[in-house]
This record gives sequence, C-alpha cells and structure tokens, in this order.
Amino acid sequence: MISASDTPRSAAARLTAAFRSSGRYSVVFYLQALHEGRLTPYTAAKIERDAEQILDAQRRIAASKAKIAYGTDCGMFPFSHGNLEFQAMVKAGLDPARVLRAATGTVAELLGRSDIGVLAPGAFADIVAMPGDPITDIATTTTVDFVMIAGLLKRQPQPGL
Repeated sequence: MISASDTPRSAAARLTAAFRSSGRYSVVFYLQALHEGRLTPYTAAKIERDAEQILDAQRRIAASKAKIAYGTDCGMFPFSHGNLEFQAMVKAGLDPARVLRAATGTVAELLGRSDIGVLAPGAFADIVAMPGDPITDIATTTTVDFVMIAGLLKRQPQPGL
C-alpha cells in the first residue's frame, strides 16, 4: 500500500483513501505532549521532525469519511492526559460529536463489541458526566464530575459544579 518512495503527504493521501474505501479504522495520534515538553528528547526530536506531516495526515483523515477510533499504543504519555487527545482531534478538524463517538461507539465497533460504547439495557455502560457540554466545548472533558462504572458510583458529583 505505502512504498519507500512515497512522501509523507502522498502516503497520507493513499492511507486516507484506503481507510475510506476499506472500512478500516484510524487511531489518531496527538501532539499535545510534544508542545508541553513531556516527551523524552529522542521521541520529541522524532515527532518534531515529522509534526507537520502528522498534522497534515490528521487533517486529511478528519476531512474524510474514515472511521476514527480514540486511543493510542504509544505508551509515552501519562494515562491521566489522554483526554487532551479529544482537544487535539478537534484541532485537527474533527467535530466534537465525531470525537466522542470515536471514544465510544466507534471503538466498540473496532473491538467487535456490541455490549460497550452504548447506553442500553444489558450493555456494560460507564457513564462520565461533566459540568458543561462537550459538543460545544470539547475541553469540558477535562473536568469530569461524576463517574459510574458497571452501575457503581466511582466518583461523586462535586458540590457547586
């Protein structure tokens, strides 16, 4: 599919077309940690070198009908910073509703699971609530107020929020 003679831009264009036509999924990578200086020098240099091509690829994928799943396999970021990827995905051109679907229904579909990613009787639904509307401001996802996992309250609503 991609050859050694491809430039990053031509590779991104070919990958986007392949995702769109084959029903494959893309798991986008975010650059927030680079900008915050939280990467090792080696990793930072590598990502910095390719940052414009990464952003271009993200924009092309965002503009396509490709299925996008939330997540990463990079292992370089603290788990608690994962919600910053939502903001990076919106910055790359995805609308907030598509970003939230990427972390719920689309990732469930990718995993071949119909019992997660939905709020429905018999499903394994985790509920995350926040003060605000993530559809109008995706940064709201960084202020989680309430979490319910498997029907058990794991984090109480905070007074005044």
